[in-house]
Amino acid sequence: MYTFRIETDMKAYDDFICENGGQYIQCSRWQNVKTTWKCSYYCGFEGEKRVLAALVMERTLPVAGKIWYASGGAVCDYKNRELLEEFTEFMKKEIKKNGVTCFIMDPPVSLRINGEDQAEAHNIHKMFNELN
Repeated sequence: MYTFRIETDMKAYDDFICENGGQYIQCSRWQNVKTTWKCSYYCGFEGEKRVLAALVMERTLPVAGKIWYASGGAVCDYKNRELLEEFTEFMKKEIKKNGVTCFIMDPPVSLRINGEDQAEAHNIHKMFNELN
């Protein structure tokens, strides 16, 4: 069982991003570049241990409505199917609760690129496709 929440400890959030192969576009400093977007920092925990971090940026556009964009996707173990499924369910509720009309999560769905195994590609595909 995992818990998810918006993180307020930016040092702990950024440390997790750096220690787990994340990119600059996923850390809290990215809000200094994307100044027209409102940033939220979602984190997942297994007990007290941080296991997931995702920067979600929000912007409201005149025709499109409220859109969310997760640059670089989530930093987590994409082989952990249970984590991905629980995060997907959590994000579905967040999207509905916040009246989001479109949610885009990078990176594009991986289809066995660079020799990854089929199970990993399936987990990523499922997560991205269920977030609508």
